[in-house]
Amino acid sequence: MLNTFTTLVERDHGEMAAALDVIMSPRTSAATLGDVVDSLRLAFAVHALAEQRVLASFVKNRPSFAITEIARASRYDHIEQQRIFAQLTSYVPGSRTWNKLVLELRGSMLRHALDAPGIILSLADAIAPLPDRELAGRYATERMRLLAETLPAQDTAS
Repeated sequence: MLNTFTTLVERDHGEMAAALDVIMSPRTSAATLGDVVDSLRLAFAVHALAEQRVLASFVKNRPSFAITEIARASRYDHIEQQRIFAQLTSYVPGSRTWNKLVLELRGSMLRHALDAPGIILSLADAIAPLPDRELAGRYATERMRLLAETLPAQDTAS
């Protein structure tokens, strides 16, 4: 299967939704919960930054009102989700407020995921023809770059 920008973004959204389902499950142990929340936080950060960098390159290289608005809407969604993640750290996992915030985060992420196909169609309208393979390559490269930056430094002195 050929990866496109759309399929890569949809895969990220699907993986984050699955992680939220695990977090929301009453059968998830406290140890697993911590690991899944950490994984979700990393997946979200990588996704949000990679998406923003790809969209920002279009705003810079092909400035238009439509492209600027697409990037702004995506960034706004990610800022809102980051705000919820930040609030989650203030509460005990499984507490009433924590669960409420998880539901709010899930709703925000699902809305963003449902809007993604329309956003990509709008991007295609603004950039005709849409260089989907180029977008996919940029997005995948940004994701890998961001993941590499999160790896602990290795001792190469030996």
